[in-house]
Amino acid sequence: MYLTLALSDAPSMVDVALAVLAAGGALIAQAQVRLTRRLAAVEVVTLPADPISRILRYSRQITPESPSLVYHFVEQESERMSDFLKEIVERGEIHYDGEDRDWLLRLTDHAQVTIDAVSLASVDRGFWTSEIGTRYLGAQRAAVERGVKVRRIFLIDQPGGGIEPEVRRTCEQQSRMGIEIRTLDRARIPEVRRVDGLGFIIFDRLMTYEIIPSSMEDKARSVIAETRLVLREKRVQKSTEIYRDLWEEAAELPPLSH
Repeated sequence: MYLTLALSDAPSMVDVALAVLAAGGALIAQAQVRLTRRLAAVEVVTLPADPISRILRYSRQITPESPSLVYHFVEQESERMSDFLKEIVERGEIHYDGEDRDWLLRLTDHAQVTIDAVSLASVDRGFWTSEIGTRYLGAQRAAVERGVKVRRIFLIDQPGGGIEPEVRRTCEQQSRMGIEIRTLDRARIPEVRRVDGLGFIIFDRLMTYEIIPSSMEDKARSVIAETRLVLREKRVQKSTEIYRDLWEEAAELPPLSH
């Protein structure tokens, strides 16, 4: 038995959608009817039905007679998962309020070919030693080991393009893991190639993960207002072209001066 989903791109997107569904918990009876109809109404890529059937089977145990807190919590989660698929299928873009954790890790786990990242060094300060940063590094290490090409550009916004010791240690650590690292002085980036937000990641050149700050004027002190996943071909192609140009302009980590 198979269900179908209107995604015309790589299998990694399908895997991500299934992973998100499986992690979302059970669906209640009313939501399972809506979700089944949505999945059945579209076609292109064939999905194995087993994860969906498990969700539907467990959903039968959540009824209006269940404790109110459980019932309404599962209802809200089921709507969120249903909306996730709807936005992916119909808009090719989905937004998450605030800082995401799960998307970043799951996409890294499912990448098959390339992971191209741009990071603001000043914003990343402290991130790589945090719990989520450590898990993300572990996922990237696993990606490298399975043959995924992982590249990262650290944008330097220090006067004169100087690299702080913490940033250098981060670059060296990731380089030892097999990640290709380059640095680029933000002041050298042409206006037409400026990176919006707090950076972006391109997975398999098919999907972008974008981090939007609460303030575009002072990104270093800004909090994350929104995270976006974009599958629209033209948008991903533009990000890919920007990354290509930035990578060519960027330089390998310079040696320490003596």
